[in-house]
Amino acid sequence: MTSLRSTALVALSYLVVSGFWTWPALDFDPDTLPTRHFDLMPSIWLIYASPETFPDLVYPWSLWPDGELLARLDSYVLLLLGWINHGLLPPEVFARTLLWTGPAASALAAELCAHRGFGVPRPWSWLAGLSYGFSGIMASAALEGQVYSTFNPWLPLLLWAIWRGMNPGGRWYHGLLAGAAWGAAHLTSAYFGAIGIALLVVFAVRSLLWHQGVLRVARFAAGVAALAVPVGLYQMWLFSWGGLKLEPTMADVLRGSMALSDALIWSDPIDVANHSINAPLHWSLFWMALLAPVVLGRERGWRTLLAMTVLAFALALGPVLRLHPDGAMMNNPFRFWQAIPGATFFRFPYRFMWITSLLGGILAASVTATLATRVRPRLLWAIFPLAIIDAMFIVGLPLRMRSSVADVPDAYAAAPAGWGVLDLFSSKLSVAIVREAETVGDDFLWARSLSCYYQTEHHLPTPAQCIGTMRDDPRVLLADEVFMRLLAYADRSRPDALEGLDDWLLEHKLGTVAVHADFLRPNDRDQVLEALEVALGPPAGDSANGGERVVVFVVPEARTLPPPAVELNPL
Repeated sequence: MTSLRSTALVALSYLVVSGFWTWPALDFDPDTLPTRHFDLMPSIWLIYASPETFPDLVYPWSLWPDGELLARLDSYVLLLLGWINHGLLPPEVFARTLLWTGPAASALAAELCAHRGFGVPRPWSWLAGLSYGFSGIMASAALEGQVYSTFNPWLPLLLWAIWRGMNPGGRWYHGLLAGAAWGAAHLTSAYFGAIGIALLVVFAVRSLLWHQGVLRVARFAAGVAALAVPVGLYQMWLFSWGGLKLEPTMADVLRGSMALSDALIWSDPIDVANHSINAPLHWSLFWMALLAPVVLGRERGWRTLLAMTVLAFALALGPVLRLHPDGAMMNNPFRFWQAIPGATFFRFPYRFMWITSLLGGILAASVTATLATRVRPRLLWAIFPLAIIDAMFIVGLPLRMRSSVADVPDAYAAAPAGWGVLDLFSSKLSVAIVREAETVGDDFLWARSLSCYYQTEHHLPTPAQCIGTMRDDPRVLLADEVFMRLLAYADRSRPDALEGLDDWLLEHKLGTVAVHADFLRPNDRDQVLEALEVALGPPAGDSANGGERVVVFVVPEARTLPPPAVELNPL
């Protein structure tokens, strides 16, 4: 069988596995989204908004009326993919497609890295792809809705270029390939960029210690720097414009770390209460990888792979060691990395498991291939169904995935075009409460995500800041003022509280107030709806589709006045 044909069959096999593993990604139900958490909604919003952001990186219809500067993104690659997709697939369909093809593409890259880079023969190299593309950390990204993280062939490509370029026979272009792969990884997620730096540093030190030539390492490093440094500097420049995110607290870092039990098997409480932050190992492949010292003996490179696999697992546990998420804590001896300047941004240490799943999978494939030369290969064929069982039942997809109702409420159809819509979710989400909270709460982020996701269908401007976790979201500030007026009128503490509310809304270029009634306590809901009817007249729309009731009130003058002009603040 030719190499190209066998590669095509490998790719097809991963697509089939991914179709089952990421289900219901492929059901393409327009009224649901395949996710357990809220990050898929801003991802879909970014795909939707990206065509209008070039070249200034300003989207005019969020952070209304100033426009939102999209300089500090979680993924610039997703922005580019959304721009490429313009006019092809609806944003939610494109996100589903990425959720399906992303793990398959990542698995294929890892398989090729094992086969072409480390010399693991087929079919055993297939195990490396399964370990990486259908790993516990990949499942976490899929469940969170971070579709850009599921499309990560860059780290295997980077590892392949490092291995080829820093060993005898390495060519000058391997450094350039490594620089390009690192740049793509970094622009996909800054976490991948940090992981890529760790791979580059460790393998450079290995090459120097094994006396493989200072000149070869220097030539390789120059090739990497030629492409990686401009990408890194460009992103730093963008971040300087995008403002600072919240400085992570110890509670943030602990929440983003694994307990030892999180490596054993998935658990429903982790998905419900802790954002699916765990990364179960493929146990059949894990034990194979641990056999490397016995099986591989004097073969080249396995010690570095094994050391990094174990070290990355230790780092994923975060600053403390816990048997289970609520268990007693003791200091992690590998917490030294937190003292590195700039490492404080790494608020999700469990993402070091990307290294463990990639390098551990290559080790497991190498061990299995070597054993196949010493015993009957048929005795080892059982590893393939066992590894698939691990992916399905130990890692837990598709058992853990859910379909969330995502039909956009019909009530928005009553809003006047061109005027902003102010979404009111709950008076409990006031900016004062959010500021005082130790972390930005899930309720706040769900509200932000819904406001922006709904925009992909109703196409109305929103004052919400759709990207980032800033505490002073303008939508919350404006909603605070409206809630204060409505409730002050309702409890009769300020009988004149509603006077001029319509003019105040128009001054902020808002023509519609959308009350998300199910987010309000029953007493508050009745008071808010009655007060808005006094201020703006009867509801213009009232719907209960989309999994929630939304009541829309329109400022009377917004029906007749021309839409406000847009003044952007470009980069």
